[in-house]
Amino acid sequence: MRDRRWKYAVYVDPEDRAAPEYELYDLHADPCESRNLLEHDSGRARGPAAAHERDRLREALVDACARTGTPTRGLTVPVG
Repeated sequence: MRDRRWKYAVYVDPEDRAAPEYELYDLHADPCESRNLLEHDSGRARGPAAAHERDRLREALVDACARTGTPTRGLTVPVG
Protein backbone atom coordinates (compact mmCIF):
# COMPACT_ATOMS: atom_id res chain seq x y z
CA MET A 1 0.00 0.00 0.00
CA ARG A 2 1.44 3.36 -0.86
CA ASP A 3 0.65 7.02 -1.19
CA ARG A 4 2.80 9.88 -2.48
CA ARG A 5 5.12 9.78 0.52
CA TRP A 6 4.89 6.37 2.19
CA LYS A 7 5.16 2.74 1.06
CA TYR A 8 4.03 -0.12 3.31
CA ALA A 9 4.47 -3.76 2.37
CA VAL A 10 3.61 -7.03 4.07
CA TYR A 11 4.92 -10.24 2.58
CA VAL A 12 2.96 -13.34 3.58
CA ASP A 13 3.46 -17.00 2.77
CA PRO A 14 0.15 -18.23 1.28
CA GLU A 15 0.80 -21.65 2.82
CA ASP A 16 1.60 -20.22 6.29
CA ARG A 17 5.00 -21.92 6.50
CA ALA A 18 6.92 -18.67 6.97
CA ALA A 19 6.15 -15.71 9.21
CA PRO A 20 5.11 -12.41 7.58
CA GLU A 21 7.76 -9.81 6.78
CA TYR A 22 7.17 -6.05 6.99
CA GLU A 23 8.55 -2.94 5.31
CA LEU A 24 7.79 0.77 5.53
CA TYR A 25 9.62 3.50 3.62
CA ASP A 26 9.41 7.29 3.62
CA LEU A 27 9.73 7.86 -0.12
CA HIS A 28 10.54 11.56 0.30
CA ALA A 29 13.46 11.00 2.68
CA ASP A 30 14.50 7.63 1.20
CA PRO A 31 13.49 7.34 -2.48
CA CYS A 32 15.79 4.33 -2.97
CA GLU A 33 13.99 2.43 -0.17
CA SER A 34 17.21 1.61 1.64
CA ARG A 35 16.02 2.28 5.24
CA ASN A 36 13.17 0.08 6.40
CA LEU A 37 11.36 1.93 9.21
CA LEU A 38 9.94 -1.32 10.60
CA GLU A 39 11.62 -4.32 12.13
CA HIS A 40 11.49 -6.73 9.21
CA ASP A 41 10.32 -9.80 11.15
CA SER A 42 8.06 -8.28 13.81
CA GLY A 43 6.64 -5.19 12.11
CA ARG A 44 7.49 -3.05 15.13
CA ALA A 45 8.01 0.59 14.25
CA ARG A 46 11.39 2.27 14.69
CA GLY A 47 9.79 5.53 15.82
CA PRO A 48 6.47 7.32 16.43
CA ALA A 49 6.07 8.61 12.85
CA ALA A 50 6.70 5.12 11.50
CA ALA A 51 4.15 3.66 13.94
CA HIS A 52 1.54 6.19 12.85
CA GLU A 53 2.11 5.59 9.14
CA ARG A 54 2.28 1.80 9.57
CA ASP A 55 -1.07 1.81 11.32
CA ARG A 56 -2.67 4.18 8.81
CA LEU A 57 -1.48 2.28 5.76
CA ARG A 58 -2.22 -1.12 7.31
CA GLU A 59 -5.81 0.00 7.87
CA ALA A 60 -6.04 1.15 4.23
CA LEU A 61 -4.60 -2.19 3.11
CA VAL A 62 -7.08 -4.19 5.21
CA ASP A 63 -9.93 -2.08 3.78
CA ALA A 64 -8.71 -2.69 0.22
CA CYS A 65 -8.48 -6.43 0.93
CA ALA A 66 -12.03 -6.45 2.31
CA ARG A 67 -13.34 -4.71 -0.83
CA THR A 68 -11.68 -7.27 -3.09
CA GLY A 69 -12.24 -10.39 -0.99
CA THR A 70 -8.51 -10.85 -0.41
CA PRO A 71 -7.50 -12.68 2.80
CA THR A 72 -5.92 -10.46 5.47
CA ARG A 73 -3.96 -13.22 7.22
CA GLY A 74 -0.62 -11.83 8.45
CA LEU A 75 -1.60 -8.17 8.25
CA THR A 76 -1.82 -7.57 11.99
CA VAL A 77 1.32 -6.42 13.79
CA PRO A 78 2.21 -5.79 17.42
CA VAL A 79 1.55 -2.34 18.81
CA GLY A 80 4.69 -0.25 19.10
